[in-house]
This record gives sequence, C-alpha cells and structure tokens, in this order.
Amino acid sequence: MERNIRKIDISNIPGTNCYCDTGAICAARSLISDTYVSDIRFLGSGNYHYLSYISAKRITEDFALVLIDNHPDMQPPAFGDILSCGGWVADCLRDIPNMKKVYMIGVSPILLEELEPLDERIEVIPENAWRFESDAAEHDRSFYHLLPHHEQQLPIFISLDKDALSTEYARCDWDQGNMTLDELTAILTSLISDYRIIGVDVCGNKKDSPTQEDEAVNHKSDLAIQQLF
Repeated sequence: MERNIRKIDISNIPGTNCYCDTGAICAARSLISDTYVSDIRFLGSGNYHYLSYISAKRITEDFALVLIDNHPDMQPPAFGDILSCGGWVADCLRDIPNMKKVYMIGVSPILLEELEPLDERIEVIPENAWRFESDAAEHDRSFYHLLPHHEQQLPIFISLDKDALSTEYARCDWDQGNMTLDELTAILTSLISDYRIIGVDVCGNKKDSPTQEDEAVNHKSDLAIQQLF
C-alpha cells in the first residue's frame, strides 16, 4: 500500500532533547500542526517521546491511552514544571480531562512499584495477559480481548516505545524489557481488532552513536509495526 510519508525534524530546535521547554513546545506544535492525529508517527529516539503529549492534547473526544513501554513515563521533572520524555504521561493525566484511562503494557514492575499508589485512571495489563510461548499456534497469537471491556468502549491512542522490546528486536538508548516482536505485533493486532484507533506514536530508536546493525534491527521492527496499520 502506497503511503504518504513526511519527515519533520525538531532535533535542531533548542530545548528539545529529553526535556521540552515552553518555547520548544510551541515550535514543535507549530511544525506538526498540519498533520493528522490519526497518522502513525515515528518519533525517532525515546528522548522525544513527550511528543505524544502534544498529540494527545489535540484529541477532541474522550479516549484511552495505551502505553506500551518499559517505563511508565510518570517521573516528575528534574527541575521546574517542564515537559519531559520521562514524565509526559503524568502531564497527560493532569492536563487532558478527556483522557479517561491509561492502560500500561510491558512496563517494568519495579518502576511501577516506585509510583504506588497509582492514579485510579491507570490500569496495568499484567504480563500473563500478553505473554505467550514462542511455539504457540498462530491462531492463539491473535489473542483474547487484551484490555478489560468497560461499559464505555473508548477509542484508543497508542503510544509505543520500542524499549519494551528485548535487544534482539530493538536497540534503544534506555534500559529495555524482554517483549518479543511477535508478542508486540500480537498485542497491536488485538487492539486493532477490538478498538477504534485514533492515533499511533512509535519511538525508541537509538540516538547515541547507533551502529548499522542497531539501525537495521530498529528498521525491521518499524516495518513490522507499520504494516499492521
């Protein structure tokens, strides 16, 4: 299927690496203002994962965020009240009233423990709900219903950091989980089957001195993700 692909570079805007100050937010928002929230966006390094906050703020209906990540991205900023790649989900919960739920998949249990008690809008999908044996039959990988079915079936915005994957399937700048690419694509397939998807962000490429092998591994996973949407 032919796709319209557009590349937008914000890396040369001062104040955008990991943290995004007020001026940088305005500049980044301006650059993506004529893109559709419903597009699939590849954000590059996880250092720019906070761009999902800017996209989520543009959603005008009630929705749920599905975060697939090794990190909960709920840490307070190191200084001031500044948007960051490590705290943007907390900012969404604070600033976006129509974001009714956050489903976390693949997040490190150790990091989640540090945040307890969790906000009541956060629901953690346990590993045994998405993990399957590598030799499972293909039809078993299409899954049960991954997310709990609530009375109100909210559309979902998917924000994926490839650091949820093991190093066999992604090369990132941050510590990584142990999800396989088959498990990730099964998760996404389940979500696509059961829910109306209103946006997809993907990050997790290696920013610091990637090798050709690093780039090839990430590119292979990006293609597998892209082909689902």
